Amino acid sequence: MKEGITDHFISYIKPKKKVMWQASRIHGITAKDLADAPSFMMLWENVRDSLSNRVLIAHSCGTEKRFLRAFPGQKFEPWVDSLTLSKAVMPELPSHKLGSLLPFMSEEFSSHPILEGRQWHDALYDAAASFYFVHTLVAKLNLYQQPTSLLLNPNTQKYHSLRH
Repeated sequence: MKEGITDHFISYIKPKKKVMWQASRIHGITAKDLADAPSFMMLWENVRDSLSNRVLIAHSCGTEKRFLRAFPGQKFEPWVDSLTLSKAVMPELPSHKLGSLLPFMSEEFSSHPILEGRQWHDALYDAAASFYFVHTLVAKLNLYQQPTSLLLNPNTQKYHSLRH
């Protein structure tokens, strides 16, 4: 695993549907922000090249998977779901929301320059938080030599034995 975030790509994408006020309220993205955004097809080559042959990380990765399924024949996998992983590693937490995991992330997360001016529900912020949670977990539990399957299919018993 590379240390920290060394490369990133960010762009708005012109939606096919009108942006609903609820989505705008949660994510802070307005129709004005998207007015000159490229279509997904215009970005597809960059997205495909960036995501192919990589382990992908997201918190409750269903949204990301649905979004990428718009392109039949393109399978991006494997996926590490930081929500599932947090439930396996720390079942005692009252909440496994991404924001609740902030105390368990490395300090590098909150001070990373690409996150300046960003907040929860911003795609880059949430992606970085998911990555740093997994990154911190791998370091704290010394999982560097463990098979990736330990992250892909979290087993509560296995993690409990690693914590003690």
